[in-house]
Amino acid sequence: MVSGDDLVLKVYETYPNDVFDNIDWKKPAVKPSIEMKDSHALATTCYASNGATKTIVTGGRDGMINVRSSESVSGHDAFEAHLTFSAHSVLQGGVVSIAID
Repeated sequence: MVSGDDLVLKVYETYPNDVFDNIDWKKPAVKPSIEMKDSHALATTCYASNGATKTIVTGGRDGMINVRSSESVSGHDAFEAHLTFSAHSVLQGGVVSIAID
């Protein structure tokens, strides 16, 4: 998962493994498999996942926490945030770390 300047959280199935010196900068970048528009208003700063519950939790500089499921949840698509709540102040730097069981 990567969050860029556009603040959209992108999911890649394969992580780019090119050696930095050998990257062809004229070639377009690999397209992400999924783009999650319901990302953080500011940068995504951390994430945690649990394979057993198929849950992905992200925290952002906006102080919000988004809970996602890698499976479809009633009324939501896979990877769409089905729970969002405020956790920390933006003045404090937002959410800087997350751990889930």
